[in-house]
Amino acid sequence: MGPCPSEKPEHWGITLHTHKVVWERVASLIARDPGRYFTHEADRLLRQAERDTHINLGDEEVRSALLEKVHASLGIGIIRRCYIEALLSADIPVTLYGDGWQHLSESAPCTCRPLPHGADQLNALYNAAQIVPYIYPSGWIGPDLLNPVAAGAFVLVRAHPRDRRSDGLGAILKPNEEIITFRDPPELVRQVQHFLHHPEKRQEIAQRGRQKLLEAHSYRQRLPELLARLAK
Repeated sequence: MGPCPSEKPEHWGITLHTHKVVWERVASLIARDPGRYFTHEADRLLRQAERDTHINLGDEEVRSALLEKVHASLGIGIIRRCYIEALLSADIPVTLYGDGWQHLSESAPCTCRPLPHGADQLNALYNAAQIVPYIYPSGWIGPDLLNPVAAGAFVLVRAHPRDRRSDGLGAILKPNEEIITFRDPPELVRQVQHFLHHPEKRQEIAQRGRQKLLEAHSYRQRLPELLARLAK
């Protein structure tokens, strides 16, 4: 688990009272149903927050700047917190790596540690973990997902509507065969509880995912495709 961006508007330079009110309303809308929040929903929720608070942001530049902060920080912070709180409420022990989790550890039985920076240290961390959750509202397929899979870790990925697209998760790993997905916090809890009691199944799926990634999606395998795209 990576960092948990702050949900406080002041942290992101939002100091005007009306802007803070809208920000806090967006936050409450996301937290009300975190399983349904994805980055592409941010614009709709911001407009709903304006209607709910009877505040018109007016200036399009101001609105765009606020929307970008919801995309880049608020949405990620809230859904990560909500999913982790669900695990803690189910008495599942959690170790959190990265910045921004300290406020949670003060009121919940979890451990917070700095995220290692070296490749060897990260691989050791992934291999020592029983389960690595990957929670992004954008459906982004990046190093935070691919590195633990390549290291042989068992990763649980939050499902996203783009998973079936050519640039989505399904184009890289087969859900429920080479990687396991979940939708909302209750399903994450169920998946974690199930796989904690089935270590052999965890290892089998993790190894299938690692093998697929290394065989079909290494730089050596993908370089010809990249060069072909650049040549067009």
